[in-house]
Amino acid sequence: MVGGELGVIGNIHGKVEVYMSNTMTAGDTNTDLPLEDQIQVLEQQHCDLDAALREEEARPLPNSLEISDLKRKKLAVKDQLAELTGTE
Repeated sequence: MVGGELGVIGNIHGKVEVYMSNTMTAGDTNTDLPLEDQIQVLEQQHCDLDAALREEEARPLPNSLEISDLKRKKLAVKDQLAELTGTE
């Protein structure tokens, strides 16, 4: 995995979400990372979003707004991966 500085972006439902400063977010297209590293970062983000989505859905009272947001982010990452790898 590509390294970078960690930072806290939120604390929702007792979960602290972190990001790596040099990772891409949905919509990023200009990066200094080699293509292989960009794909690896996006694959990890997709996996992390999937885990967060499953965790939220398993809660006794899941937050529907959080679920929608996670699904939207996961789809954006999937679209970016498809664009970089040339797959649909």
